[in-house]
Amino acid sequence: MRVDGNTLNRIQIVNQIKTQCTLKYSNITDWVHDIHHIRRVVKNGKTLAKMENLTSLNSFLVEIACWLHDIGRVGETIGLEFNHSNHAEVSYQLSKQILQPFQKQLGREGTYKILQAVREHNLPRLIHPENIVGRLLVDADRGAGLNPLGIFSMLSYLQITDIEPIYNQKLARQKLPQLLEKLTKENKLKIALEKIEFLNDWYFGTEKQNRTDVLVNPLYTKSAAKLYYSGFQKILRFEGQIKALIT
Repeated sequence: MRVDGNTLNRIQIVNQIKTQCTLKYSNITDWVHDIHHIRRVVKNGKTLAKMENLTSLNSFLVEIACWLHDIGRVGETIGLEFNHSNHAEVSYQLSKQILQPFQKQLGREGTYKILQAVREHNLPRLIHPENIVGRLLVDADRGAGLNPLGIFSMLSYLQITDIEPIYNQKLARQKLPQLLEKLTKENKLKIALEKIEFLNDWYFGTEKQNRTDVLVNPLYTKSAAKLYYSGFQKILRFEGQIKALIT
């Protein structure tokens, strides 16, 4: 039986939200955005909160936002280009319902920070960058793909090539040579490169890597740039291998 939200401490609130979200994410058939992705984002969010020396309250809010941010992806069709997905708005509406029992502990401002972060997390540029919860959610979410696993996720989600689900970073690194061979055989190197380069915009922003018509802010925190540096360098090396084959 669910306990009244007004009697719970922060750990209990997170656990209740985690339980609800885990159940809902189990209905997502797209492996790129299933519960494994959410757990990576939550892990990133908690790490970044520590690196940025956030208060215990803001760290608490960031963790909740990370759990909620993709709750609207249930039933979403895979293969959507990023600016055609409305999952952030759906996630925002669903999150309001999920957070309602915990409003006393979250407070009006805390609830607002979470909902605003969820609503804006997939925008190329935050509308309210002053919201620390929003900044860390964006950095945590992008960071889940700024590594070899992100290469497979990108190409699978956009249906560039058929890829078996991969949930492990080590396995993703090991399979990069096989992926390169597969893309070569399917004559999809150019289209793959075009899509993988989106990841550069997530790291640098279009102020440095302007390949799209949409201006994208770089990672919002220096901590995120540092945390994801190694994984992102592997993406750049893979891009270099594709370019060498194309030329």
